[in-house]
Amino acid sequence: MSFNEIRAETLDSDPETPAEFPLCLNKDTDTPGFLTPREVEVVSRLAAFRFLFRAQLEEFLFSRTEVTQRSRTVLTHRILDRLRRRGLVVGTREFGDGRRGGSGRLVEQLTPHGRRVASTFMPGLPRAARRTLLGTFLMRHATSVAEVALAFDRAARARRGHRLVEWQCDWQGALRLGAGMVVPDAWLAYRTPDWELSAFVEVDLGTEGTRFFTRKIDRYLALHRSGEWSARFESWPLVLIVAPAPTRANALRRACDLTVSQPENLLAPASEFRVATFGDVVGPGGPLGPIWMGADGHKGPLLPSDRRA
Repeated sequence: MSFNEIRAETLDSDPETPAEFPLCLNKDTDTPGFLTPREVEVVSRLAAFRFLFRAQLEEFLFSRTEVTQRSRTVLTHRILDRLRRRGLVVGTREFGDGRRGGSGRLVEQLTPHGRRVASTFMPGLPRAARRTLLGTFLMRHATSVAEVALAFDRAARARRGHRLVEWQCDWQGALRLGAGMVVPDAWLAYRTPDWELSAFVEVDLGTEGTRFFTRKIDRYLALHRSGEWSARFESWPLVLIVAPAPTRANALRRACDLTVSQPENLLAPASEFRVATFGDVVGPGGPLGPIWMGADGHKGPLLPSDRRA
């Protein structure tokens, strides 16, 4: 066994090893004694996101360690193998795009037993997924949301003093809101030495018409008018919309503008909706680049200043 593999084994069992991404549960949460800290982290990530590629799990677990890529892959495989033998995790199916052919990549998810175990230390976790959750759309959506989350974490790692303080997935964000009007795809808190960003995140796959999307924007605006959010947030968060392509991004931006312009929404925060493409968010420039369209259609960065270290 190489030095890096020995180091990887140590990382797996060391509870003091810092997480590479905001934790899905409080540090003082009691977790099952039969799971190592890394196994708990894998279970909690899968509980939060529902579906993840193995490469995404590797990045969640080891992006801030010095473990080599090969050792990361080996260790992640070992962790998943142990969880699979306990009946907690399953590689659900080969995830591919039928238009291109081929079977694609394996997607990991919790079994019903795995979700029951996760629910013992993750309050509010929805009940075991119904059969409909095995659909290709939900796999694509969950892994896309995870890729956006990792993009924000990469941006923070690349900038001194930046930190992705919190990332809450859909059901966690809904619990935070409490009102029941909106279930965001995610909510994030991002901090720099000069700024703090709070934002809801919507990841659109372009599978529904703009009318369906407009209804969700209506619900955001209704929540804003209600004022119920103010008990949980110091100020109204941005709503970041990630679209699959430029044409779709423009269509969604226009839908936001049209909805905000309705008489009942005259006091709505029109400038708080920003739209960018998935390719730009996860691309080399990352989510802090000048990629976000506002109400006027012009692109700009999320933060007034983005000083790279």
